[in-house]
Amino acid sequence: MNRLNAVVAIGSLLDNHCSKCTVRDEFNRKYGSVTSKLDKHCKGQCPIGKKLQEYGKYLGKATTTV
Repeated sequence: MNRLNAVVAIGSLLDNHCSKCTVRDEFNRKYGSVTSKLDKHCKGQCPIGKKLQEYGKYLGKATTTV
């Protein structure tokens, strides 16, 4: 997977899953704007969050040769 495909895949996941996430809404109501609790949930328990982390590995520094 190249960087562009990763960006497209991440955007698709965010639009289709994360924007409708009921856990995110619940955490926002319960904790306000504290994102560390939601971040911990997404990284550790959510399968979509784990997939996002996987795709994020492809977003590292682009290597260019001159």
